[in-house]
Amino acid sequence: MKKYLILIVLIVVFVVAGALKNRDKGKFVKVKKVVVKDLGETVSGTGTVKPVKTVTIMSEIMGRIIELPVKEGDFVKKGELLCKIDDRNLKNDVSRLKAELKRQNLVLEQLEIELSQAKKEFERKKKLFDSGIISKDEFEKASNQFNNKRLSVEQQKFYLKQTESNLNNAMENLSKTRIVAPIDGKITSLKKEVGEQVIQGTINNPGSIIMVLSDMNKLELEVEVNEVDAVSLKRGMNADIYLDSFEGKVFKGRVKSISESAEKPQGRDISLFKVKIDFIKKDERLKPGMSGRAEIVVKESKNTPVIPIEAVRKDEKGKEYCFKVVNNIAKKVFVKTGISNDFFVEVKDGLKEGETVITGPYRVLKTLKDGDKVKFKNE
Repeated sequence: MKKYLILIVLIVVFVVAGALKNRDKGKFVKVKKVVVKDLGETVSGTGTVKPVKTVTIMSEIMGRIIELPVKEGDFVKKGELLCKIDDRNLKNDVSRLKAELKRQNLVLEQLEIELSQAKKEFERKKKLFDSGIISKDEFEKASNQFNNKRLSVEQQKFYLKQTESNLNNAMENLSKTRIVAPIDGKITSLKKEVGEQVIQGTINNPGSIIMVLSDMNKLELEVEVNEVDAVSLKRGMNADIYLDSFEGKVFKGRVKSISESAEKPQGRDISLFKVKIDFIKKDERLKPGMSGRAEIVVKESKNTPVIPIEAVRKDEKGKEYCFKVVNNIAKKVFVKTGISNDFFVEVKDGLKEGETVITGPYRVLKTLKDGDKVKFKNE
């Protein structure tokens, strides 16, 4: 039994001695050098790539699609046929109204001849009446006939204008059966197929969307930024764009617009502003609907000393400090910081380029004291 107790005591002694020996060598820490670089403070937002100009193609008449010579992904030129609606009934309407217009013109011609004859008869009877040759009743009969013919001509002219208007409407509707591209662009969404019915829009009911045509010459990233960060944004600010489809690729952008009013998504307490960011350089691989994020530079410092943001701590009075390493000793130094991003913070006072600061681990930093011995591997 005594032998076991002696063995346990020896093990404890060795463990304590080893711990003391390791403590004397110092705490293991991670370090980084103070470097000089350009640093930007950013505001981030997530969103999707959208064309600057998008046209929703809809039908202005009701009918069945009989031709659809394009497919999703096709590029089209302005004026190119996109869709054709069944025009047989409208063609029949146009033919019928043209025939009716011709008939109405013939009727007008006949009535005008009759009016001319009635006028001559009226003028003749008036002279006879004035000379006392015919009675008043006979004169009034000629006058009434003349007025009736004049009224018939006026009515016929009204019917003629109505028929002309109906014909113009029918011809306009017939022209609407051919839907052509209003701009050069790409078919980014195709909603209908040959044989499907389409309806025109009304005040209360939206019309049928046939397709969406997008101008691919100019794309933008539309992101949502929370109301706290949005106040820092201005038009013209530079941005780095990261798209999920292009891992490791950074696209350069510039803020084009910030919405004047915020929107509050359902179920969320924070309000969001929509921010549109132009791509500075065109890239044929970009497609509408791609998702990504933008880091918008709101402040920037050139050639400034920076350290990892995790190296900076605050004391009970709120003063910022960090630990720099001097001869394997942790020295507490108070610092004055400037702008920061997710990784680095600017050091305006307290440190110089090339000095070594302790960045972690967190469990060591939170108990580290001025004068503690440390050990590390150079990074």
